Amino acid sequence: MFTNRTDLNVHLGYWVDLGLVPGDAYDFELLHANRTNWTLTVNGAYFGGAAANATFDFNATMATWLGGIGFSEVALYDSTPSIPALMTIPLALAVHRSGGGWYLPANGITSFAGNGGPQWGIQGRLQHPSLAPGEVESGSQAANQTNGTELWNGGRVPVRVSVSFPASPIVATTPALVDVTVTTLTGAPIPGVALFLRDTLNGSFPLPTVSTGSTGSATGLLDTPNVSAASLDLVTASVTLFGYNGSGASGLPLSPSLEVLITVQPSAPRVSPNDQTSLTFQTRNATGAPDPGILLTFQAGAATTLSQTYGTTDSGGVLTIMFTAPPTAADLVLTALVESVGHWGRLSVPIHVGAVSSGWSLPPTPELVEVGVLGLAAGLVLLAVVRHRRGRKALPEMPLRRYLKETRPGGPAPPAAPPGPGSQP
Repeated sequence: MFTNRTDLNVHLGYWVDLGLVPGDAYDFELLHANRTNWTLTVNGAYFGGAAANATFDFNATMATWLGGIGFSEVALYDSTPSIPALMTIPLALAVHRSGGGWYLPANGITSFAGNGGPQWGIQGRLQHPSLAPGEVESGSQAANQTNGTELWNGGRVPVRVSVSFPASPIVATTPALVDVTVTTLTGAPIPGVALFLRDTLNGSFPLPTVSTGSTGSATGLLDTPNVSAASLDLVTASVTLFGYNGSGASGLPLSPSLEVLITVQPSAPRVSPNDQTSLTFQTRNATGAPDPGILLTFQAGAATTLSQTYGTTDSGGVLTIMFTAPPTAADLVLTALVESVGHWGRLSVPIHVGAVSSGWSLPPTPELVEVGVLGLAAGLVLLAVVRHRRGRKALPEMPLRRYLKETRPGGPAPPAAPPGPGSQP
């Protein structure tokens, strides 16, 4: 490290254990630590592998001389020089100002120590117009420049960014390709430009940053958001490479995703602890017709077991899974979600886990219905009737109502009204 004012070294340090990969970029950052101390990092790691090795006292609390900041390259070797044929540095120098963001010097000047020996060639935007502002190339294939040669000037350069879509409209939740092209204001393509992609309807880009190729073009992938009505999703691409300034946007028409109606049998299953039951799901479209080939995913409680957590409905829109209940009683909810692109749907299935009765019941005959309102004593008589029907004693051949009246304590009750014509004695 040296001061720009005097060109005198402040500190000279070596990190002998740092492995260097030819062609890779290395990010050097000098950060204010405390008082007059500053810390140097390389690709986010402490220089020398420890904070003590990376922290230096520069006897300064602020760095403000932005106009005097320069960029230099130094090749260190033992006996055989390892000079690359051509090495590109996408950004030679940038400084972060407190509260002012990143600062790119408006011009870059060559600076050589003048110690003799082989000199690398170097070129910037003024020597090779395809280079970005602040970008330099060096190596044996680049022409030598005299000390003090200007490599770039003028600060940030405006560019034109265009956004388009190979296909539209797109059904919501369907992936969409986004084509971006970066050119100069005169239409010449600019390669190697990093772009940040975003949209206004909260879709998602699996890779939000893309870079242009040799033709100045790049392609991104947008997972389109779900919408309930025809909508326009505004997609914006912004240049993030230092020295370039530009962005572009275009609206992507989205049509609503298709609703899938899900039904299940049984609709509210009851199952004993640790027992199994089958659940048969069917998917239908908005018209009620079976909707085949729909991907469903299933979620249930942690203690439950499903024979499968996802599956695709068959030609009839049907998919059956097995549900294994937890070992303790509980009321659970199994959720079925539609995962097919361009479709949406959801079903919550309540499941009761508990003791399941395997009892029986008599058909609701008029006699039994009337007995049901006689209270506890009549209930006991009904139990006796049932037990007789199971074979211990046959009932007399008479209506049940008359039998009950005649066998009650105290003998038969007098009829409430005289028998009508045609009635049996």
